[in-house]
Amino acid sequence: MRSFSLPISLIAFMLAAGASPAAAAVSCEPLVQAIEQARAAGDLDRLARLHATVADPASHCSDLAIACIGRRVAIGFVQQAYARANAGAKLDEIAGLLQRGRRFGAPWQLLVAQGDDEFGRAGAGNANAYTAAAHNYEMAINDLAEGSVCAEYNEPPAPPPSQIAALHKKMEEAKLLAPSFELVRTRDNECGGVFLRNVRGFEPTSTPVPIEFEYNATSFTQKGRQAVAALLECARPYHRIHLTGHTDRIGSDGFNMDLSARRLAAVKGFLVSGGYKGIIELEPKGKRDPFVVDDPTQHSEAEIDQMNRRVELRGATE
Repeated sequence: MRSFSLPISLIAFMLAAGASPAAAAVSCEPLVQAIEQARAAGDLDRLARLHATVADPASHCSDLAIACIGRRVAIGFVQQAYARANAGAKLDEIAGLLQRGRRFGAPWQLLVAQGDDEFGRAGAGNANAYTAAAHNYEMAINDLAEGSVCAEYNEPPAPPPSQIAALHKKMEEAKLLAPSFELVRTRDNECGGVFLRNVRGFEPTSTPVPIEFEYNATSFTQKGRQAVAALLECARPYHRIHLTGHTDRIGSDGFNMDLSARRLAAVKGFLVSGGYKGIIELEPKGKRDPFVVDDPTQHSEAEIDQMNRRVELRGATE
């Protein structure tokens, strides 16, 4: 079982104090200040009681204030989760803190922490944890991409593009290793998560899609059908797409180049039959250009092979 951790630089951006709360919601401001004091003290029970007061109509807090304060309360639980993890707490205790915090809001900081918790539990015999990790990471990416309207309520700043790139890589790994594929949508019901093309200045160069096939064949697995259907939906707005096909390391170069070419043709056939009207460019890669894993020591050879078996959307023009 992997440890629950994040790079210190990302933790710093996740849990930064943020600016002082503005005086926009005058009647609510004393509660905001009290919540900040409870958060700084790590008093989670008091945070929960204060949030109940904020949500009470008698507080005269606006709907925006209630939502933004809920996010800040949730971040207080994230802070305590990391503090207790550093003190040696067990994963179940950390997960309980995060789940409790999610009752108040789902800011990207909490979603990343829950993704890390699930990612840490994943592996042999527990592949479903990758599904939960991928979902949380994608929702965190969505939250970052949508921006914040809570700056005046002491919302910490977003991390820089380099740290968003690190989060994006973990999302990709979890997505490729999950036993099923889920299309995560934005609040506007658009393709989100791994399909987002710009997240606060970070622009991924490609979109790895786990379109999986039956062994030595061009027929899709159940996960492969889910993934190629998502690709069809998310590619529709684009006039031209460029797809690369990748295999694992097993077998000769010639065999894998032929296999990736035939599988790409199957993907193209699915997209065309599904109504895609644009230009589809195919580039078989075989076992060249393997997936760059963030930390290979965290994965078995079988998991690395699984991440290598993928289709990548490497270009899309409107």
